Amino acid sequence: MPLKWLSFPNSSDCYFCLWPSCQGSWKATKSYSLQWLRYDNKEALFGFINKEQNRNIKDAEILLSTMTFNHWKTGLMCKLEFEGHLPNLCDSMGMGLNPSMDNFKINKLLGKGRYGEVYECTYSNGQYAVKTIDVTNYFDHTEPREVSIMSCLQDANIVTFYQAWCENKKEENKFHGFGVHEPKYIYIHMEACARTLYDFLCGNNEGTIQDRWSLFERIVKGVRCIHATGIIHRDLKPWNIFLGPCGAVRIGDLGHGCWSKSYCDGRRGSPDCGTMLYSAPELRNGLLVTDKVDVYSLGVIYLEIFMPAAVSVNNRVDALIDLMERRYKPEWTAWSIDMEFLKDLTALNPCDRPSVGTILEYIAEHASDC
Repeated sequence: MPLKWLSFPNSSDCYFCLWPSCQGSWKATKSYSLQWLRYDNKEALFGFINKEQNRNIKDAEILLSTMTFNHWKTGLMCKLEFEGHLPNLCDSMGMGLNPSMDNFKINKLLGKGRYGEVYECTYSNGQYAVKTIDVTNYFDHTEPREVSIMSCLQDANIVTFYQAWCENKKEENKFHGFGVHEPKYIYIHMEACARTLYDFLCGNNEGTIQDRWSLFERIVKGVRCIHATGIIHRDLKPWNIFLGPCGAVRIGDLGHGCWSKSYCDGRRGSPDCGTMLYSAPELRNGLLVTDKVDVYSLGVIYLEIFMPAAVSVNNRVDALIDLMERRYKPEWTAWSIDMEFLKDLTALNPCDRPSVGTILEYIAEHASDC
């Protein structure tokens, strides 16, 4: 029976406690695999185990190991496998302890990027998204940055992260059969969202000015959470902002995200990160990067949200090119765009751009006037 030792970002201590089954003591047989879970998943799991201990085996608890380790830096493997029967764990909890793509039914491809693909999947009677990242050629047993970042973000305006794990993808080789040079993948299990902000903007975007302010405010609140956690998204754009029922906003795709403290030592931005029309000049040019690169992207998104639905896709692109080249068109004011606010958001000097807190104050003041 496999039992996983669940490890979490920024965690260095682990209290590992097991108990015997009625069928006899357990014997450790293997140690392998990796898994990352969000902190609240850990709390739910430990709560379940404590409940079972108190109800059934309170007097039979045996401490097998208490240990401290340097998480991820040592390349420590995190799965232990035992002989014997693990009592009182339901099937769904078993799948949570031993995640595998075998437990997911792939329904369709949702999107494909430079580093991976995202699928809509059915898992435990629910619909989810699973991102696959091929790490065959560079996996070094360190926690992927995207996983570390997503597991630290818990906010109503951020795509929910559930778990991630590393698994070999079984593919048949016509000369050697299965199991030879199997590619290795990171799988990220997260919330599935029905549509993107881009879908909304290109569809029936006939909301009132107040509706548009409300939408923009929810996006900014999501970015505020990201920045408050010490993270820079670096790729904010309508394709990475998702919409749920009742106008819910979910910011996702943190594959280009980074820790803001990484730039305190003078490291420079990555010119290949982000999407040109939404990227701040300093990000495009490989200069010093701060969280103000996300504020620039918010400025571009602000312009798009307030564009009338009648504006064609080609004209939208032309407007974004004009903005990137700092040609602020007088006709934009007819779209209820505050030109000075837009210029502040997209200022060339990052220091001249407002913080997300200041943006929210501006929204609170001006949205009420609509």
